Amino acid sequence: MLNLTAFQPSLAPPEIAELMRLLGEIDEFKGRWRRLGEIRAERLASLRQVTTIESAGSSTRIEGAQLGDEEVARENLLKQLHKILLEHVEKDERHRGEYKKLDNHVEARYADGRVETIFRTASPSDTPQLMADLIAATNEALAGEGAHPLVVIARFLVEFLAIHPFQDGNGRLSRALTALLMLEAGYEYVPYASVERVIEENKVQYYHALRTSQLAIQSDPARFGAWLLFFPRVLRTHERALEGKLEVERSILRLTDTQVAVLEHVERHGRATTSGTAAQLKIAPRAARYHSGLLTSKGILEAHGERKGRYYTRRLGSPSEAATRQPGAAASPRAGANSRSSTSSPRGSRARMRRRRRRPAHGMGPKPVRPASRFE
Repeated sequence: MLNLTAFQPSLAPPEIAELMRLLGEIDEFKGRWRRLGEIRAERLASLRQVTTIESAGSSTRIEGAQLGDEEVARENLLKQLHKILLEHVEKDERHRGEYKKLDNHVEARYADGRVETIFRTASPSDTPQLMADLIAATNEALAGEGAHPLVVIARFLVEFLAIHPFQDGNGRLSRALTALLMLEAGYEYVPYASVERVIEENKVQYYHALRTSQLAIQSDPARFGAWLLFFPRVLRTHERALEGKLEVERSILRLTDTQVAVLEHVERHGRATTSGTAAQLKIAPRAARYHSGLLTSKGILEAHGERKGRYYTRRLGSPSEAATRQPGAAASPRAGANSRSSTSSPRGSRARMRRRRRRPAHGMGPKPVRPASRFE
């Protein structure tokens, strides 16, 4: 049976130092988030919606779960979340929300037809008791003060994925549980940036840390150091992505009323053309084009297509990526000679457009955001 000593990791001194630094930085951000007040509630709601879209490829919507005084790590909740997660996956209909009935060892399949077992998971007959022990030990550790909550969550995850309690969907469920457990522990910022995306971008390290720790804890439950260091590194990267998003949201506070109206129109409809924006907001098409281009140059919107037929969407992905100037996007007027661009004659504008058409297009255009793949 898993006991509280399993939540006390066996680490070398340099690893302890790194873990303490990472946990300290994460908790510092947690405190700063609680003091965050300058961003309006509706802007935060929009940020959360964008994050849900980013994570939709592999995770269930976590905001639908009711967090009250009850413990998040409950058997019924796990089964309920698993059922929701696989609701639209037809092949998994028979075992949604139920523990596995067949072995589901982690296997590698090669092009020549060979199948190699990479990791042996718990047997179906042992799974119910192992899960009951894990849930009880995790709740006891979270209720006490002997271990940092993120250490407890990390230990829960590595054991949960070693058991692999459901026939399929264990990896996706583990990431939904990560968010729920962190919310319960007071990390309220979690839904506003995609942890799923960070893991997707670091799949090799994810699998290596997970497998190394899962094999090690079979002989010593405290030897989950590889995973324990990987997990807070992911959370720090997640925080930096959120910092980038917050910087974009702060820049929105400095927008004009017209620019905010353009942004809200795009968010409301998912995508918008300049003609549609102009008609909806009752502004000139040229003004709609200018403000949409300005929002694109700030990294708030993303432009798709050539000038004719171009449309705009809310930028997904990490806003910490520098906003790339899109081909043909309008520039922000500056003092001096450049400020004349917004009042130049139609003839001059047509001449500039003809010259622009003759230039070879060297830019790659907006980089599409890949949805997170369904990895386990």
